[in-house]
Amino acid sequence: MAPSGFYPGTVVEIIFEEQAAGLRNTGQANHLCVYGTVLRTVADGFCVEFVFDDASARRRFRQFLSGLKRRERDETNTEKDANAQGAGTD
Repeated sequence: MAPSGFYPGTVVEIIFEEQAAGLRNTGQANHLCVYGTVLRTVADGFCVEFVFDDASARRRFRQFLSGLKRRERDETNTEKDANAQGAGTD
């Protein structure tokens, strides 16, 4: 569980997990740990810059992400979804 806020410059460990991989029983790791440095805080969280030890760590991260299955909706712009809800729709 993350604290309510982080200061810029804080280093955090982030675990990415592919939940569908456990169902497939492929024998491959279904999670990957990376470090990130907090750049700024926003109303609903914080923004990070990923930190890699070397090019091979960056490559493993990209390969892990490219192997994930995408959901139906585009999750890359959460601000658009929040704005679409309109005022007073919590």
